[in-house]
Formats: sequence, C-alpha cells, structure tokens
Amino acid sequence: MNCVIRVFAIPELVPENHISDVSVAIDVLRATTTLTMAVQNGAEKAIPFRTVEETVRARNYFETQKPEILPRLLLGGERKGVLIPGFDLGNSPDAYSEKIIAGKTLLFTTTNGTKAILRGSGTIYLACFLNAQAVVDRIVSLVRQKENEIAARNRTADPDSDFLNIDIQTLEKMSRGLNLKSEKSKRNQKTGKGQGSWRHRPDDIFMEPDSFRISMICAGTDGNYTEEDLLLAGCLTERLYLALSNPANGNTPTEKSDFIPDGRSEENAPYSINKPVFLDVQAETVRELWRKAADMPLVSHLRRSRGGQNLLKIGLGKDIQDAALTDTLTTVAEYRLGEIRSATCFDKTKKTV
Repeated sequence: MNCVIRVFAIPELVPENHISDVSVAIDVLRATTTLTMAVQNGAEKAIPFRTVEETVRARNYFETQKPEILPRLLLGGERKGVLIPGFDLGNSPDAYSEKIIAGKTLLFTTTNGTKAILRGSGTIYLACFLNAQAVVDRIVSLVRQKENEIAARNRTADPDSDFLNIDIQTLEKMSRGLNLKSEKSKRNQKTGKGQGSWRHRPDDIFMEPDSFRISMICAGTDGNYTEEDLLLAGCLTERLYLALSNPANGNTPTEKSDFIPDGRSEENAPYSINKPVFLDVQAETVRELWRKAADMPLVSHLRRSRGGQNLLKIGLGKDIQDAALTDTLTTVAEYRLGEIRSATCFDKTKKTV
C-alpha cells in the first residue's frame, strides 16, 4: 500500500470534494494548541464555528431549547487575536485550565483555525507542537489498520474474479475492443515508465482507493501562509516519513532516486520516487524547512513568524512560549460529526457500537 502526504498552506487551497483518509488541522498560534489543551484538561467537547454570529446563534439555541446545559456552556475564541466581546474565554492556551474547562461544552470560533478544522475530510485530527508525536502515532496506527483491511479483503476475494479489480477505464477499452497490451506499451513509451522515471505523481496516488491519503491543512493568517504552521507540517511530514518508511514496518526507504529523467537533478525533482511514502511539492518543501529550523530554538522561530509577530504586538508573548513546547502531551483532539473530543473518547464509542 502506498502512502501519500499533501500539505496545504491555507484552507482555501484545499480542493472542493477533497478526500483523505486522515486530515491534520494545524493552527499553532493558536487554535489547535488551545483546543488540544481544552481537551487535555477535561472539556466534554468543543464545537467549532466559522463566524461569531454562528457561535452566538448556537448559544441562543441552547438558551431557549436546552437551558439545563447553560451552566456547562462556555464561549471561546478571538477576532484579530483578542477576546470577542461577550465571550467567556479568548484563545490563549493557559486560559483553558482544568478548573475552568473540565466537564464544559465549548462553543469556539477563531479568525483562522476553525476554518482549517472544518475543511478536513476523513479522520480529522488537531495538531500542535505539544502533541506532535501523539498525532504521528495515531496516523501510523490508522495506516496499519487500513493495511490489515486490504489484506483481509484480498484473502476473501475470489481468485477467479480478476475482473473485479479492473478499473473503469480498462473496462471501457475492453468494450471498444482495444489492444490493452499495445495501449500500455504506447503509454510506457510516452511516460518513460519502466525506464526509471517517476512511478506516480502524488495527486495520482490520491485517486487510488488502496492508497493511504494524508492531508495537512494549515490555517495561515488572513489568507496568507504562516511560518509556524508550515514548520509543524514539516515536523509531522518528517516524522511520518521516517515512521512509515522504517524497515521495521516492512518498507525500505530510498533517500536518493536511482534515475532522474530529462537530465534534471535530484534537487529539482518534483516528486519522491521509489519510496512507499510519496510527498507532494509542498510536503517536500515544509520537510526541508523543518530540517533547516534546527539552527535555533523553536520558540525563536515562532516569535519571528507572522503569527508570532501579531501576538507580540498585542502583548501575548507567553502564548508563543506555551505553543513552542514539544511532545509534552499524549492527548489528540479529533473532530467528528460537528464535535471535537479526545480521540480516545471516539475510540470507546466505536467499540460500543
């Protein structure tokens, strides 16, 4: 089974009807960091909204239709980085302490982060530096699960029913009486397949149902990419690549390609080849960005980023320090059916169904 990782620098770049096995929403400063802290500290659930108006409308609904919930209801979020008038909490991670958030339902909206969460498909995880490794471990577990499902399906398939594995395009050619062998030869000559060229483009693999498709959706700021989100996307890409290509997992990574067609150098190659994990151009770029970030402490990078500079201007530098802590939490927040809860909570739900 192939794995492919795609990175979107802002939610607006995610195509309509985008399909993934798992999506990772990223807003380091600060939505996914804050929501992870809320779930870690016992929030019953969080419900994300795109706009302030939607959030207030939801609160009004609970007030009139389910007033018994009001004592456990909190409004949280920000606009332009600061507390929204009439809301209970802003978007600072340390505001969501266990004393304040435990057992509560949070109605939550932010300028950028909730857009990234709502743009995902498949299993949707919220990532931050605090739980980076926990998110990677979750995704690796899902990859193994899909591999097992495919293996089980193949074992139970009728070996005499090969036509079930023929794609629609092949069936159409058969119905027109085309010579499939000749067609394949022509295609190989045109693409260079069989001569050491790239086996697949990541967007092609994304269309294969037996590939495991990972999308990382960065929130950005006001329609622009932000360095802090790209750094985390690079961190996750690097860790996933190493985990999924590890020989212990049955794969053998190839760091250098054996052949670069058209005289291009390895550095200019647009896609990884001869690897079980395929990266799109953006994933390769953020992976390299993360590798180069080792030149200084992470908190320094976050302070210099677009999002970090915005927080410093409004006196919220402590939020940057809190967001720069790495692998301090094992909690992973998951968005499903309109709610954000701990992924382990959804695991328990699956077992009881």
